[in-house]
Amino acid sequence: MPDDLPIPRKITVLVDTREQRPLLFPDNFVYYDEYRVPHLVKLDTQPQALDAGDYALEGFLHACRVERKGSVAEVCGNLLSSDRRRATASLIRLTRACTCPILLLDAALASFYPSGLHKSTAGAKAMSQLLRLSARHGLRIVFAGPCKSVAHRRKLGVVIAQLLMAAAYETPQALDLGGIALEARKSALLDAVEAIRRAARNTVTHHWLVANAIAALNDLIKETEKETNS
Repeated sequence: MPDDLPIPRKITVLVDTREQRPLLFPDNFVYYDEYRVPHLVKLDTQPQALDAGDYALEGFLHACRVERKGSVAEVCGNLLSSDRRRATASLIRLTRACTCPILLLDAALASFYPSGLHKSTAGAKAMSQLLRLSARHGLRIVFAGPCKSVAHRRKLGVVIAQLLMAAAYETPQALDLGGIALEARKSALLDAVEAIRRAARNTVTHHWLVANAIAALNDLIKETEKETNS
C-alpha cells in the first residue's frame, strides 16, 4: 500500500438516526491491511440522518454504505407489501449513493427457504426481489446470520467497521489518492451546505449571505464532480 495513503489511527462510523437497534462498536479494534500488518484503530460513532443506508464512514460517504435488515420478516414486510415501492426505491438510492453498496441481512440464506428451494414462500419471493436488485443495480448482499445477542452484534460491528475502512482506503478507487481527496472534499462540501441551511433556519443570519455561501459551495461541488468523473 502506498506510503502516502496511511491507515488512519481513528475513524468515526456514522449511524443513521432511524436505526432502531444499532450494532455495537468497540472503542478500538485491530485492522489488518493487505500486507497483513496490524493497525490499532480507535473508533467513535456519531448518529446522523443518512439519506441512504444505516452505516457509513465519516468523510467517505461515497465509498461504502451499509443498509441493515434485522430479519427475514423485515425483508418480506418491505418487499412484499404496500411498502414495496418505497423500500425498493430506498435500496436503489443506496446503490447510487456510493461505490460499494452493501445490504447486510441479520439472517442465514437458508432461513429464506424454510421449506426448500422449490417451495413458493414469502422468503423465496423476497430473495428473488433482492437478487434482481443485485443484478440490475450492483447491490451487494451479505448474510450475517442471526445477530441478536450482544456478543454477535459487537462482532458484527467490528466486521462492518473493517468493511467500511477497506472500501475507503484499500479498494482500486481508494488507492487513487486524488480520487480519495475529491470524494472527501465533496462529502465535506455537502455537509457544509447542510450546516449553512440549518444555521439559516435557527438564526437571524442575513438571507442574501446564506444564499451566496450556498451558491459558492454548490459551484465547488460541481467542480469536484467534474474532477471525479474526469
